[in-house]
Amino acid sequence: LTVDPSTARVGIGQPTPQATLDVNGSIKATDLRGAFDQSATGFLKLGNTLICWGNATNDGFSGTYGTYKKSFTFPAAYKVGTGPVVTVNSEAGWGSWGDAVVTNAVSISNTGFDAVGWKHDGSAAHVNVLYSYIAIGVWQ
Repeated sequence: LTVDPSTARVGIGQPTPQATLDVNGSIKATDLRGAFDQSATGFLKLGNTLICWGNATNDGFSGTYGTYKKSFTFPAAYKVGTGPVVTVNSEAGWGSWGDAVVTNAVSISNTGFDAVGWKHDGSAAHVNVLYSYIAIGVWQ
């Protein structure tokens, strides 16, 4: 246990606390309130619920029509046999001329999924696809 009176920070298993309470390990609580940031890990476990999120860029394709695919691995695994609900969004990045992409999550497993979509906007430009996703399911 580290208490730093000069910064009003407490470390549990953390010799140099970087936040008001800095814990190196698991926390068990019956009630958790307030703001917290788990963005560095890309997942959060609340009870037996696991929430994963992420984003990526796929160097897409050239041409007026095309399909694209991006595989994602969850930063934490869901319970086997209970694939999560996945919502994936995508948008055309540089080189596109408008409404270019429609994406669906397919091949969902406890460890990841594929984002597969289709482009048709009549332009012959190169398309760079930008993705973001959130997945919610059971982890234990």
